[in-house]
Amino acid sequence: MNEGAKTGMYWVVAAVMLVVATFVSWPQDVDSDSESLIGQPLFPTFTDPLAASSLRIVKFNEEQGELQRFEVAKDESTGVWSLPSRNNYPADAAEQMQTAANSLVSLKVLDIQTENAEDHASLGVVEPKADSLEVGDEGVGLLVSFKGDKNASLANLIIGNPVTASPGKRYVRVPGENPVYVVNLDNAAFSTKFPDWIEKDLLQLSSI
Repeated sequence: MNEGAKTGMYWVVAAVMLVVATFVSWPQDVDSDSESLIGQPLFPTFTDPLAASSLRIVKFNEEQGELQRFEVAKDESTGVWSLPSRNNYPADAAEQMQTAANSLVSLKVLDIQTENAEDHASLGVVEPKADSLEVGDEGVGLLVSFKGDKNASLANLIIGNPVTASPGKRYVRVPGENPVYVVNLDNAAFSTKFPDWIEKDLLQLSSI
């Protein structure tokens, strides 16, 4: 092969390599897994609110640096509701539980605010975990966890700050995951006030 042919072959190979490199480095327009959730239920397998037999709510007290836990559960054999976090005090929780569970059964992703873990504190979705928090920590969310029969997990969600200038919308995050979603959610159903879960007549008798 003469020098001219070798030079020509060199330029052909260089051109091919340039095309391949350009194709590989070209930005790919591919949706992330989280982006595919927009408009979809956040918990697609949680479809029946009556399947929830226990609810656990965890929140962080910034001033004391302590976690506060509230739990309501139904005995699988008797169907009787009680408050394990209050020495198994009898509860009238069927209706309240259904309302709370419905909040997540119908919960759809409206938008993705961020996928950056560094934004969690500013959006109020830091997970309330005892081993990673101390007095004065801010941006800690409200953790709600639903379980069903045989202690099967149905849904876990960290509820964060309300979205500014968007009434009814909040930032939320699934524990252990980075994406922060925007959803329509009224967290009033996740009350930890003792009277909200107790039969009113029973509460009156206990105060006599």
